[in-house]
Amino acid sequence: MFVLSRFCKVFSRGDVFLLYNSKRNNFYELSRDAYEFIQSIQNEGSISDSHSEDEKEFIELLKEKEILVNPLADDAYVDDIVIARNTMSYSRTNISLTIAPTLMCNLRCPYCFEQNKPIGIMDDNTADGVVEFIRNQDAAKTLNVTWFGGEPLICTDRIDYLLERFNRLEDISLINHSIVTNGTLIDDKVISLFREYPLNDMQITLDGNECHHNKKRFHADGSGSFDEIMCNIERISTELPEVKLSIRINVDNSNFRDYSEVADLLDSKFEGKNVSYYPGILIANKGCESETFFTSRDYVEFMRLLRQSGKSISYPTHHANKGCCATGIASHVIGPRGELYRCWEHVGVPQNEIGSIFDNKITNPRLFRAFMLHGTGVDDNNCRNCLLFPICSCGCPNKRVDNLLNGSKNDLCSVYKNNDEGALEDMLYEYYLQTVK
Repeated sequence: MFVLSRFCKVFSRGDVFLLYNSKRNNFYELSRDAYEFIQSIQNEGSISDSHSEDEKEFIELLKEKEILVNPLADDAYVDDIVIARNTMSYSRTNISLTIAPTLMCNLRCPYCFEQNKPIGIMDDNTADGVVEFIRNQDAAKTLNVTWFGGEPLICTDRIDYLLERFNRLEDISLINHSIVTNGTLIDDKVISLFREYPLNDMQITLDGNECHHNKKRFHADGSGSFDEIMCNIERISTELPEVKLSIRINVDNSNFRDYSEVADLLDSKFEGKNVSYYPGILIANKGCESETFFTSRDYVEFMRLLRQSGKSISYPTHHANKGCCATGIASHVIGPRGELYRCWEHVGVPQNEIGSIFDNKITNPRLFRAFMLHGTGVDDNNCRNCLLFPICSCGCPNKRVDNLLNGSKNDLCSVYKNNDEGALEDMLYEYYLQTVK
């Protein structure tokens, strides 16, 4: 028996009839007769026994393209993805560290999740412990580091101290390091540091246009940070041109109209430079909705408006990665005292610590197991049976674990899954026009 793959969707827009295959992340344009024939198979659940010769030939073509499949074939395909994800999750050859040398920050953003967390800077003993922790990873060959905070550039000397020691490791090579910074502390010292130890990526966030940004990202004296951040983006892009500079433009219901304005400003000021930008969508989870946060439907509408305005949009990718560093056995988030976490949103919260760099114990096995066994979503039957599984990340592992352990109601699904079929079909049709036409 052969059935229409659960990873295929047939739909139409006007006189255009399409089939989307998420396993291959591609489209087939159909004739009306072919479209109606596939719809009849979908409605009946499987292929009937009686067909003309032309229909039989078309059926064989659909089998060849994995559109019609044995019912077990889709399950086998999913299992292969799960095996690949687990192989990645449990590999120990590459260490991925997110290091927060401090939780302090020079800004006073009212929404920041770092508020009311411990102050202080990583000391020499802890920094040396980080290096020893890396040396003790026997299977490791390569090292990736992300500097995080607080504001990590408060600790330029500490970053320098660690980078010098990372580069002296004998059997482990530092192959990539990046930083998440508010962008206000770029000075001669920072430029010199990242010339000596070339930085791969830098992320800086803007909260809308100058007016909205300065109401959300300001200094202790109340002064805004927009102008100095823009000046520092210019400095990084000019003096460290190899650094991939990603500007996250936060978007919610209070400032979504700013996105095109800020994007146009960045395009005009940094054309030809290694600067890119993307929307950071602030979506409410169930139970914490407000007028400020986007709902899923708000997000869909924003993306539609963005596409209509001609702004660059990221469309689905084949075999989207499931999980993140929080679900990797060799990935660790390290706080200023050497404490270990699974997720960087956990930094500074004692109940979310899972251990320390100074010993080899998992002190919170319940949390650790939840991330490793359930964080990726590949064991979730709702995900495994979803059309979008091959191109979906299966949601944030931290939110998934929060649901599992704390009974929270975080929404894990793609916004297109949670809305009417028209929103999904609109997105797919626009993707088709971008990639095929």
